[in-house]
Amino acid sequence: MLLTMLKAKLHSATVTQCDLYYEGSVSIDQDLLDASGILPHEKVDIWNVTNGARIQTYALEAPRGSKTIGVNGAAARHFAVGDTVIIAAFCGVDAAEARQHAPTVVLLGTRQPDQAPGLRRASGPLSGAVFRIRTKDQVARDEHAHRRALRNPQCRLDTKLLVNHAVACTRDGI
Repeated sequence: MLLTMLKAKLHSATVTQCDLYYEGSVSIDQDLLDASGILPHEKVDIWNVTNGARIQTYALEAPRGSKTIGVNGAAARHFAVGDTVIIAAFCGVDAAEARQHAPTVVLLGTRQPDQAPGLRRASGPLSGAVFRIRTKDQVARDEHAHRRALRNPQCRLDTKLLVNHAVACTRDGI
């Protein structure tokens, strides 16, 4: 049996362009596609944090280094330049391997490395991104800590969110 699992996520990206008259899709900076592992023409979900809209489309390459997140086609009616979005891709994972699966998550936006231990700010073309590299053992420990935090009513909400949204960059070279 295959389970649908999160493969990759661009968290807190900012829409930089909307083109209603383009045929469809979302244009994503090639650097962000490489960092997340999302492939051109791969199906993605886009969740608009600003207004709650949710759509499915496919990813297209935008020029490397452009920092473009461009929503195209009819979906542009639900997005505006400056909106905060989450872009997610999913994969099928065999049930026996699902517990060991670790997605790649790229945090963008305003989160600062000093707000969470183990985060580091990227340099070069991804200078706006924050990463934390985790092994599968660290993923398991973080999930265990998250489950404990959820049972503790005195645990602060932001601590739970940091554990829940911790970054797992499993690709080499990031």
